[in-house]
Amino acid sequence: MPRRRFVPTQMGSSQISSIGISVSPPTNLVIGTSQQFTATVVNTSDTSVVWKVNGIVGGNATIGTITAGGVYTAPAVVPNPATVTITATSNADNTKVAGTTVTIITSSGAPVVISISPPITVALQSTQQFNATVLNTGNLNVTWQVNGITGGNATIGTISVSGLYTAPAAVPSPSSVTITAISQADPSKSAGSTVTIVTADVQIFTANGTWTKPAGAKSVQVQLISSGGGGAGAGVNNGGGGGASGDYSYDFFSAAALPSSVAVAVGVGGSGGARGVNGSIGTDTSFGLLTSFALIASAGGGGLTSGAGGAPSGAGVFTGARGGDGGAAGGGAGNTGNRGNPFTGGAGGGGAGSNGTNQFVGGGGGNSSPATGSIGGGGTGAAGGGAGGVGTSVLNIARGGGGGGGGGSITNGAGGAGGAAGTYGSGGGGGGADGAGVNGGAGANGAPGIAIVTTYF
Repeated sequence: MPRRRFVPTQMGSSQISSIGISVSPPTNLVIGTSQQFTATVVNTSDTSVVWKVNGIVGGNATIGTITAGGVYTAPAVVPNPATVTITATSNADNTKVAGTTVTIITSSGAPVVISISPPITVALQSTQQFNATVLNTGNLNVTWQVNGITGGNATIGTISVSGLYTAPAAVPSPSSVTITAISQADPSKSAGSTVTIVTADVQIFTANGTWTKPAGAKSVQVQLISSGGGGAGAGVNNGGGGGASGDYSYDFFSAAALPSSVAVAVGVGGSGGARGVNGSIGTDTSFGLLTSFALIASAGGGGLTSGAGGAPSGAGVFTGARGGDGGAAGGGAGNTGNRGNPFTGGAGGGGAGSNGTNQFVGGGGGNSSPATGSIGGGGTGAAGGGAGGVGTSVLNIARGGGGGGGGGSITNGAGGAGGAAGTYGSGGGGGGADGAGVNGGAGANGAPGIAIVTTYF
């Protein structure tokens, strides 16, 4: 590997009257590779030095490490900022320091690349989550703008630092605005997407019903969240598994391709199991079932009394999350339900196991995703699990957090019941076990589904 040498300046003294060090020019180094640095110290018998990265002796995994012998290893990911400083400090006189800079680059040295969600139509005062993908840098942060204005405004719509766009109350002129994500690692790199603001008719279904096509409709957006699975009741000394969350599906249709009315079925959450009984799978949410344009979001699976968390169906556009496993029969905390995928609810947490002596904690319910749903609290000791929270509305749908698992109890105490699922699509928590294996807690029901049909004119 190439070598860089610190070249001293002789000051003409047998004492350490001065140690001058001239440093090699700055260099670039590919992530994960190494570079040997060498310091030459004169005017003293102690020629050793202390190596630092950004003032930290030996560096660290974020900015790179350097050995006592001066071998610097770049980090696995480009840091922010990408340039670090390597210094050598004389052990004979710690006021004598010299340094150079190293810029960490990707293996290809490729420039920053950024992309965001495709163009979309958004109704007045509704929201749309945008996501930016940033490559070739360790700094993935972006600055969001609407029509070149950071954060937007009330006339053209606003956008949060996390990319959540909220349409204005009135259609702007022109009706299309541009959402831009600017790389903070390299502000010269950006990506944009167009949003067209339109008036809309929004029909929300929380139970089975019929969608009626409004007059003058041009396009129709259908969004479905299916129901969550029920949490299992406790087994013999082991906690019950949490229910899985339901899938999310969406599609756009030309209004002309749809009939004047379409049947909508909304999924019912799976039932929680009593002690020794599995949680049941929920039912599907659908738009136009058994038609050529049918759209379906499949329900989440129920937790198992063996302790296994319920499994998502995986049939939707976005798959729901798996339920948390129950604690083992030998005693142990229940596992936290998994966080939902984009636009799905969180899964239920597993109930705690019991060993007849200690009181274990049930697993917390999973958040919805993005991280806007409140997590369900696990039960402590024999306490029941906490209910899952309600997720923040994204695309007009509030996805709930999963219910927490019930706590495990000692021999004479009852195991805690699983926590209730949050609003729409999340899984119920599993029941906590008791030491005697006869008084375990029940699992909680999964949350129902929801259907949103938005018509644009």
